[in-house]
Amino acid sequence: MSYTLSWISGCPNAWGTLFGMEIKGISYESDRLNANTSDHNKANYHFFDPLGKVPLLKDGDTIICESIAILAYLEIKHPEKPLFGTNPKQTGIIWQRVFEIVNNFRDPLANGITQPLFKGQALDEPKAMQVSAGKMHDVLQWVNNMLLLSTYLAGETLSAADVIYMPFVQSLLRAANRDDAASLNLGVLPIHKSYPNIAAWLNRIEDISAYEKTYPPHWRG
Repeated sequence: MSYTLSWISGCPNAWGTLFGMEIKGISYESDRLNANTSDHNKANYHFFDPLGKVPLLKDGDTIICESIAILAYLEIKHPEKPLFGTNPKQTGIIWQRVFEIVNNFRDPLANGITQPLFKGQALDEPKAMQVSAGKMHDVLQWVNNMLLLSTYLAGETLSAADVIYMPFVQSLLRAANRDDAASLNLGVLPIHKSYPNIAAWLNRIEDISAYEKTYPPHWRG
């Protein structure tokens, strides 16, 4: 079987999918799109995904969009090195964490802080950013407390929950290092002091070879 994955460097959803595929040892053809030239918004890409989102997986005649759907699809086809558990209890907890990420943990980081900083809009509305920062800290404290009780987000084994959430946290930390972020006093850096359990969790993930293989290319150097 031959897979093709379309992705954009630095996109958290795409990074999580790449990371998951590497962890599972799944071979694929890389189709890296260029966000600067809006490759994902061109007609030939919209033929497969009218929303123009990444990642997108091609498996013969099958097209799967949405990162979590891709990971779930590949889990069924490649049950080795499972990311969604090996028994009902594990699977239930992992999916619970996945939906907590989607519904509660992701947007306060991505939409509230990371995107305004990356787009150069954060200083346009500093009061709104402070409100967003409060929501961000609520989320990070919750996750930090969770990681006090377990090695990974859904237990003692790396799972889809970690694969999905890690890129959003790393994107936040990268954004928080920007010059315009410094004047906002977001209070997230250094992460090992503000949220030590999250920092230790990230260190464990960074030690996995798939992390280095899928690290966003344009972040290097």
